[in-house]
Amino acid sequence: MKRWIAGAIVGLGCWLASSSAQTTAFFKANAQYAEQRYAEALASYEELRASGLNSPALHYNLGNTLYRLGKLGRALASYRRAELLAPRDEDLQANIRFVKELARDRLEPSETGQALRVLAFWYHGLSLNELLALTLVFNAVFWALWVLRRRWDGELLRWVFHGVLALTLCFAGSSAIKAFTERFEQRAVVIHEEVQVRSGKGGAVLFNLHEAAEVEVEAEAEGWYKIVLPDGKKGWVDRTFVELL
Repeated sequence: MKRWIAGAIVGLGCWLASSSAQTTAFFKANAQYAEQRYAEALASYEELRASGLNSPALHYNLGNTLYRLGKLGRALASYRRAELLAPRDEDLQANIRFVKELARDRLEPSETGQALRVLAFWYHGLSLNELLALTLVFNAVFWALWVLRRRWDGELLRWVFHGVLALTLCFAGSSAIKAFTERFEQRAVVIHEEVQVRSGKGGAVLFNLHEAAEVEVEAEAEGWYKIVLPDGKKGWVDRTFVELL
């Protein structure tokens, strides 16, 4: 969990396209973490996040700090925010697996969901910005080939043209789906040691969830969230017991 802190400092220019004040504050928070002043580091990282800074390095380091302070659920939520921006980072994925192994609840996705994750590997392995960038690249190549085909329409060029068209549509569709999902499908993490999931707002207890359990929020009403588990179970929880991503 220490390698990314060093990497975040070295790679600061890559991840933090921000003001000099934010850069200075980020270095300060890293120093506080390195000196094991975790409560101070937490305040510094959260202040940076509140200022509008959104980078995988910030969310990762914040997650590390929360873990050190024993806040497992909030740490996982922060790691998941980092994952949206850097889905292939190996240190990040290792920490996510580590925290999930510590969680009491084993909420695994359905077999269908696991199969789709494997089949649509590019969708889950690329961030929204990366998918959009690839869409633009293949779109430009497509139109260049379209112009070229007006002069020469050989069989090889025809195959390349249709292949690029297919890739353009694939990445464009993936971008649209991911943008919709990130905007309208709300994920959350349980941040209390144990939470009662009820049949309704203040209704009978259906089952319990524990810290670091991941759920999807389906609805909100009067300070309560209607949540859905990966296996399809549903219920209501007090909104203060979970943290939205």
